[in-house]
Amino acid sequence: MDKRILPQIEDRLRAYASEHRGERPLYIIMPRQEADQLIEEVRSAEGHDDKVLLTEYKGSKILKHEALKTGEIRLTNELPDTGS
Repeated sequence: MDKRILPQIEDRLRAYASEHRGERPLYIIMPRQEADQLIEEVRSAEGHDDKVLLTEYKGSKILKHEALKTGEIRLTNELPDTGS
């Protein structure tokens, strides 16, 4: 993937906050590949070492969801249904 995902997430977080009285979502749920890309971009932007384990961005937990298709990104306060 050559397109940066961090600016997309920033835009979505701003939109979410404006729709939810300034609150941030608890979860950013996205396909595995995009979540990995987001983590790498956050690591680079914030100057973290490769050894630092990143699992959230600006207070929202980054979750990888296998059932989502590329480009499907959900900002929510609810965990996805696992079907079990």
